[in-house]
Amino acid sequence: MNRSGFILSILLLFASACATRYPAYYTPGKVITLERLPNRGLNTMSEIKGFVYSAYDSTFLDHVAISDNNGFIFSTDKEGVFSEIIKPGVYSFTFRSLGHDAFETKKIEFKPNQTLILVIKLGTSISH
Repeated sequence: MNRSGFILSILLLFASACATRYPAYYTPGKVITLERLPNRGLNTMSEIKGFVYSAYDSTFLDHVAISDNNGFIFSTDKEGVFSEIIKPGVYSFTFRSLGHDAFETKKIEFKPNQTLILVIKLGTSISH
């Protein structure tokens, strides 16, 4: 397991132990820079990863459709986790899940060899 995978595992473990399902010091929707690796020409790709949970009951959301401003679509796994390798550039992402309001990020600039973690809380306009 590489360092970023280890750090994400620790973050997810910590988040699952919190009553609010995310670290107390974290503001949902805020971008966290996990690491910035020096560009040595070995890998010029970037990575976005994180997890999505429900504002209603703090459960992790599976099969959340995540689309970028270029039309590329990927999704969360059964534990609400997503990870995608992308080309450096400026992106905005939209998160959609059945029964929850869509959430769109501001524009995020990805530099080569940069990994960003997003923790997304999806609200709902449906009364329970």
